[in-house]
Amino acid sequence: MKRMIIAISLMLVASVLTGCNRAKDRVLPDGTKIFGERTQKDGTHIAEREEFPNGEKDFDVTWLNDGSRGVGRTEFPDGEKRFEITFLPDGTAKIGRDESPNGEKQFDVTQLPDGTRTVATDTDLVRTSQLPSIATTSPVAQAQAQTKPFTFHGVHAGMTVAELKGQHRNQVQCVNTYSHDRHHTPAIECAFDESSSRVSTYFFLDHLFYIVWSCEDHNCSKAIAAMKAHYGKPESSKEESVSAEVGGFREHVITWRSPQETASVVGEVQFEVFNYDFASPNEQRR
Repeated sequence: MKRMIIAISLMLVASVLTGCNRAKDRVLPDGTKIFGERTQKDGTHIAEREEFPNGEKDFDVTWLNDGSRGVGRTEFPDGEKRFEITFLPDGTAKIGRDESPNGEKQFDVTQLPDGTRTVATDTDLVRTSQLPSIATTSPVAQAQAQTKPFTFHGVHAGMTVAELKGQHRNQVQCVNTYSHDRHHTPAIECAFDESSSRVSTYFFLDHLFYIVWSCEDHNCSKAIAAMKAHYGKPESSKEESVSAEVGGFREHVITWRSPQETASVVGEVQFEVFNYDFASPNEQRR
């Protein structure tokens, strides 16, 4: 009898603790709406979304115990978007990426409480300088490659982690990692299975910039057809040494290039797409 009472008591305590940490929605007196708010074991408060009366929306919000506040993405009514923002206790904002409605993108922005802003890198300079030559069959194919990222089964450069997870539900597993540039820039790697294919995607400031997709049943014919339709004529199709880090071996590699992307099909094993518009400015062109 005592064991039963103890077991029931433990169940009640567990249910109470679980209920206290359950995500909830609430509205503040000033009209601010908070969705999916909950408290973690370390006392940190997190929320899926925060909407302000002026139309501003914050996503993936974290309130830390030291008084700082982190935001994964902010969207403004005028179309401006900011990513990976940290608000320090003194009111200073550290912005990983700032996208203006006119298409201008800035990295590593610091905004002081008085409104003063300093910018470490303006990607407009990166985007317009030293573009590689492209080989396409027609001006139409060239324009298409310049304006739209390559898309395969709905996956494309520029999409966010949330968008990828929304497509594949709970199948996507993400971990923190680093880019392969010399600065080892922090990135996120998300992997999932698509039919009999394994897909690895890499994100910088919540935007996908690199895709590695194993070909279904070791048959890359669908990917090759899709790339030809998107990019046009390949820049090269030849035997190349690959996987130099493990001694290297030779495979047939087909390569396409546009001002934004480098795409390649390696043997009948996998294909890769690398987008420079969404990668770290520290990444070298491939």
